[in-house]
Amino acid sequence: MEKLEKSLQINPENSDAWFTLAWQYTRQKNYGKSDSLYTKGIQYAQGTSYESLAWQAWIGAKIDQDSMEAAKKLAESALKTASETADGYVTRAIVYLLQQDSMKALEAGQKALELDPGNGIALKIMMQNYMAQKMYQEAINITQGISLEKQWAGMYAEIFNHKAMAYNFSGQYDSAFAVIKRVIQRSPKYAAPYSTLAESYGFTGNTAAFFNSLEQSYALGLQPDVIDWDSQPYIRYKHHAKARKLRKLYDKE
Repeated sequence: MEKLEKSLQINPENSDAWFTLAWQYTRQKNYGKSDSLYTKGIQYAQGTSYESLAWQAWIGAKIDQDSMEAAKKLAESALKTASETADGYVTRAIVYLLQQDSMKALEAGQKALELDPGNGIALKIMMQNYMAQKMYQEAINITQGISLEKQWAGMYAEIFNHKAMAYNFSGQYDSAFAVIKRVIQRSPKYAAPYSTLAESYGFTGNTAAFFNSLEQSYALGLQPDVIDWDSQPYIRYKHHAKARKLRKLYDKE
């Protein structure tokens, strides 16, 4: 952080450095400092390719803080300056999601992908939106031609995890297994795919593998409240002795 601060003293117009430093202060939960850095960075980023990314980062930081009202206020400002680039349309999509306008968010996400077909943030937004609306085939189709080996690889793991979930919810279990096992091979320390793998096993009735995969997910840091034991396929195993044991070990309550 000291190196970044010194570099900004030498070159205060380095927008990327402002945002990187702001993100680091956000991670330390020094929100007052990070807000001042985002504000400064956006001043220097106006009219550049960094401006949309800056707004996205700042809005994301507020969402991570559960400061939704602050995120919405920032979104209103971001919308006024959103460019006609892929990043500008990603910003619009984020803003519309905050405003709970899913159709406008989808339209903005689609436009972003027309301009940049491999944009990981746009793909993530589209995937989450489709999943929320139970548009599972659309969620599956949007990733056609996209490879886990390309750029945005970390984000693609999350995107393909959702793709496997879409396969599960649409009853295409063989495809779900194929996708989620590739994700785990690519990102073995990422907790969420193991719960998706557990769901695949749960839907297909493999009790031992269901609990084994779910326990791996918990061990890697999956938050227990992510699992809804009253939804499918978890409700099938809710009263199993192993379910009670896992919940006792990992539930915070």
